[in-house]
Amino acid sequence: MIIMDRKNTLILKELDLDARQSNAQLARKVGLSKDAVKYRINKLEDKGIIQGYYSIIDYYKLGFNISKILIKFSNIGEKGEVAITNWLENEPTVLWVAQTEGYWDIIYTIQAKKMSELILFMETFKKQFPKTTSEIQLLLAQECTFLNEKHLYDKEDENKFEEIKIQSESIKIDARDEKIIKELEENSRAPLVAIADKLEITPEAVLQRIKKLKKTGIIKRFKSRINFEALGLEYNHIYLAIKDYSKLIEIEKYYKKMDYCTFIMKYQGNYHIHLEWVTKPGHLRKYLKELKEKFGDYIAEYHAINIFKEFKML
Repeated sequence: MIIMDRKNTLILKELDLDARQSNAQLARKVGLSKDAVKYRINKLEDKGIIQGYYSIIDYYKLGFNISKILIKFSNIGEKGEVAITNWLENEPTVLWVAQTEGYWDIIYTIQAKKMSELILFMETFKKQFPKTTSEIQLLLAQECTFLNEKHLYDKEDENKFEEIKIQSESIKIDARDEKIIKELEENSRAPLVAIADKLEITPEAVLQRIKKLKKTGIIKRFKSRINFEALGLEYNHIYLAIKDYSKLIEIEKYYKKMDYCTFIMKYQGNYHIHLEWVTKPGHLRKYLKELKEKFGDYIAEYHAINIFKEFKML
């Protein structure tokens, strides 16, 4: 665990709100010089607290569907797990991969424009790794809510969230916009000049395209990716199957306000919602007890999963 001072916490908070802010903009907001901000960010990166920078992209507006796949292994050993995670990391349609502790052993997120593409991917996976899984769960995401990294914030009224929802119509973009999105997925702080060089256009042209992508709602927000373990925190997914579906919105509204909930995704599938909690060590049990006391009558099943290693994060 790395001890954080107030200035570093403020820098992380500002990067959570908008990771494309310049060092000069950050300096004005946190009360430091531009060089001091640059030095601190470099240190936070070197110490592994900041693992990278990403963008919240509304894939639904680009015509994609998002699915979550949960896998339970069948005694394959570490070598087999490494082979699977390496394979998933190299698949371009996979957005996120994590190794987990709990009922499920690995979870990944995939994007696909057609159901046939998703089915083909899953069939390819099964053929590539036969006899390695005892259970696979497919969840079709219908809505995602990205919340603040609330552990960095002091006030509830600072809470900001971005929502993306499944929709029938999509927005067409050209190849250059697709490349810009790809660059900003991998590094939301990528300099305009660096992106412009790859696209062979001017930095001003890149800036105008980014502004347009934000205006249309395709790009929702630029964020930093934080290593929770380095801050002495635990990262958990709570998957819920709801027997009284009318209570789903009530559960969602309640956890949007909780200072340890940072993400919510709703599904069609055996689970109906998952909550992402960033908690202090030992607090998970308390929050699960609260969940059962408040909503236990409406929950058919739940699984609490600890995310202990992320392999791919877009």
